[in-house]
Amino acid sequence: MDETKTLPNNLMHFILTQLENTIGKNGVKIILTYSKLDRIINNYPPNDFNMSEPIGTFFSIVSSLMEIYGEKGYRSLLRGVGKSSFNNMIQELPWLFGIGEVEYDDLAPIDRYPLLYKTLVGNLNKVIEANTTLEISPNQIVDLAHDCMWCTELKASSPICIFTEDFFSAMANWSGLTDISVVETHCRANGDPSCRFVSTFY
Repeated sequence: MDETKTLPNNLMHFILTQLENTIGKNGVKIILTYSKLDRIINNYPPNDFNMSEPIGTFFSIVSSLMEIYGEKGYRSLLRGVGKSSFNNMIQELPWLFGIGEVEYDDLAPIDRYPLLYKTLVGNLNKVIEANTTLEISPNQIVDLAHDCMWCTELKASSPICIFTEDFFSAMANWSGLTDISVVETHCRANGDPSCRFVSTFY
């Protein structure tokens, strides 16, 4: 993914405040200092939709987390963050999921989850040119993230996009699905061309 591309300010603001919930305000300060991002210490991008913050800022933060905490620590740090991020994001950034524009209420969970997934990916592809493709069948979604934000330029011994697994598991639960597994089977951090996430549900 081109590091000069930009993120919506409110998405970057959300990411930093969620990180605070995990490692604390001082922890975020350490990460930003290590990343040479002193300009946003105590000065997060505003909570608006202006496309101002380079996506490279996010990549620098993720790389610093890996370098400081190591592969094992990185996984432990992000375990559960995807779930809490989804639960907060659908409240704070409902437009990403089409809330208010797409009718979800009358759908069965097995139909609601794929539609929510497709809407989110479509919006991310449009807003940040995420370059993700989906293969949707009656009981499975295969997500190919060709420019995964969570492992760009990272190297790991096994799939490492824990955040994304937890995020989509939480989205499935919000949709009403309980019998589901979300697994990352391939990861760019392992040298694969794309991150591959498989949601299997009944």
